[in-house]
Amino acid sequence: GRVVQDRVAGTLFERSDLFSATDTKRIAPRFAHLPRAQTLALVDGLLQGCGRAARGQELTFTSSSHELVEGVRYQMLRLGALVSGQKHSLRIPAIPELATLIGCTPVTKRNWIERDGIVFSRVRSIQPITPKPMVVDLKVDVDESYQTVAGLAHNGGKRKGAVCAYLESWHLDIEEFLELRKNTGDDRRRTHDMNTANWIPDLFMRRVMEGGDWTLFSPSNCPDLHDLFGIAFEQAYTRYEAMAQRGEIKLFKRIRAVDLWRKMLSMLFETGHPWITFKDACNVRSPQQHVGVVHSSNLCTEITLNTNASEIAVCNLGSVNLAQHLTDGPDGTRVLDTAKLKKTISTAMRMLDNVIDINYYAVKKARDSNLRHRPVGLGLMGFQDALYQLRVPYASQEAVEFADRSMEAICYHAYWASTDLAAERGRYQSYAGSLWDRGILPLDSLKLLAEQRGGYVEVDTSSTLDWDALRTRIGDVGMRNSNCVAIAPTATISNIIGVDASIEPSFGNLSVKSNLSGEFTIVNEYLVRDLKKIGLWDDIMVMDLKHFDGSLRRIDRVPEDLKRLYATAFEVEPRWLVEAGSRRQKWIDQAQSLNIYMAGASGKKLDETYKLAWLRGLKTTYYLRTMGATHAEKSTVKSSGQLNAVSSGQGGAAAFGSAAQAASLDAAAAKAQAQMAALDAAVPATDIKFCSIDNPDCEACQ
Repeated sequence: GRVVQDRVAGTLFERSDLFSATDTKRIAPRFAHLPRAQTLALVDGLLQGCGRAARGQELTFTSSSHELVEGVRYQMLRLGALVSGQKHSLRIPAIPELATLIGCTPVTKRNWIERDGIVFSRVRSIQPITPKPMVVDLKVDVDESYQTVAGLAHNGGKRKGAVCAYLESWHLDIEEFLELRKNTGDDRRRTHDMNTANWIPDLFMRRVMEGGDWTLFSPSNCPDLHDLFGIAFEQAYTRYEAMAQRGEIKLFKRIRAVDLWRKMLSMLFETGHPWITFKDACNVRSPQQHVGVVHSSNLCTEITLNTNASEIAVCNLGSVNLAQHLTDGPDGTRVLDTAKLKKTISTAMRMLDNVIDINYYAVKKARDSNLRHRPVGLGLMGFQDALYQLRVPYASQEAVEFADRSMEAICYHAYWASTDLAAERGRYQSYAGSLWDRGILPLDSLKLLAEQRGGYVEVDTSSTLDWDALRTRIGDVGMRNSNCVAIAPTATISNIIGVDASIEPSFGNLSVKSNLSGEFTIVNEYLVRDLKKIGLWDDIMVMDLKHFDGSLRRIDRVPEDLKRLYATAFEVEPRWLVEAGSRRQKWIDQAQSLNIYMAGASGKKLDETYKLAWLRGLKTTYYLRTMGATHAEKSTVKSSGQLNAVSSGQGGAAAFGSAAQAASLDAAAAKAQAQMAALDAAVPATDIKFCSIDNPDCEACQ
């Protein structure tokens, strides 16, 4: 409508205030939460246009717009009155305030009650329904749970989507959060199909190390803590603690920091969740801290990007097969092929940058974020395979040094490739003010972390490449991508090309992997070749490997050097995983998906391992993998006490107690023998395994 105010014509309302995008009448969102007097006036005006008094103390409202009808219902609910009717007609009780405006008799008897701002109505009878056995994709416009999102965001119908929730350690609900994945207790307080992670500030870890207390708060009393990190977080947190001490904050709980830490580790041991991730290491070392806060990592804990109300973080991932980037050195030993690595990384970075522009984005916030910051995550796989070629055991200082040097080379060439793309295509939009722009590289950011923590950073900072030249290059041309490196798990693609996943130690030298495509026998071909060289690869060795779950440790006739080289994940002390992870993390601008394998887990061992991870500057950790205390007996027990009844002679036999497991492993052993026989019979043109991309049943398509 148009009015004249101070003799100047003006428009009070726009069309969007009165009509939706589909031209149906509605109450616009900006008018949905007016003060009570204005709300009464709004309802009075609508009733004068589309309502009438009926049966004395009841009003009716009729409209062809369902959206408008529901809007009136909501406004009456805000006024503390329940209405009846559906679709296009409502019966509205004439509450006294409304009756006065309209000039009708007010209602004297109510069929609802109001208490503490909540309106309660009579309960309708419950009617049974017969659900239709149909699964469809749909858009959810109302409240949804994480299960709804996981169900809709599936992988082409092949598997349900996955969800991970992160919670900061100062949150008042942290103790209940830690128990979400327990298999016991009230099932209504459990989320068996949702992953969880602790988002731990450095101040909490310092309180744990120093034996201090820790205070839990409600975010309603300290809403800014979510967006603070480092010294700024500590100052705000201690201020809130002082306010609680003075009685200015009523809703809080004070506990010993070490008690909460022990509960975190206990739940991690019991359920594998919540994962241990470190908020301040992710934020203080983030190149993009000038434009936002990293509020969480992703499902696999390798992505550390900013998120806010207007941006959803997106990262395109790729992985270099490290096993294919070794060459023979001058003395005949295998060494890192830096020239080939540089060429591969340059191509990979260009490819990942291209994906940003040609990708499909289902959500505008994701598209805006990706085009503005252009992050990518180049990682690696086949680290264990590279160690096999180098003849270096995973549990050794040499492996730690190789992790350091190989990751330095990958990051150096990835960052340099991004500068080449910047020179060719331009810098990313939010480059100004970033750590890159300030001349601070990931290795330099360790100093920032130590300053913010007040110590507690024990990381090797040695380097071998010319990082000053890279720093100068970035200063001249900038960066094309806000983030360049992240080590993802790579489980499926590693299986396709025949290497061990990501940076993981080998799970077993003979094992069976199951997924939607079926079962796949995994055989360590490096071990087979070595055993053939010394004449130990035979049917008995296959049976021994099967019996001991792919481990060489208890097979006496295998030399000790091979046992060390081919040690499986649970035979590698977790400190070696952390030490190698620390050497990689100093070069990486994001994070790494790092599983912790632990045989004989104890509270002391868990405490030492995860404190070491924090001291070594790790940003995140992934699953804690532990071994069961017992295993199903696979053979008869001889008087010697050895479970394995297969001797190295010709007359040995085994009687298996677990028929199902034995059958599966027998099949694996038979398949392993067949694969080795095929390898002996055929001479391939190349040792690279190719994926049949035109086969819809191929593992790559799952």
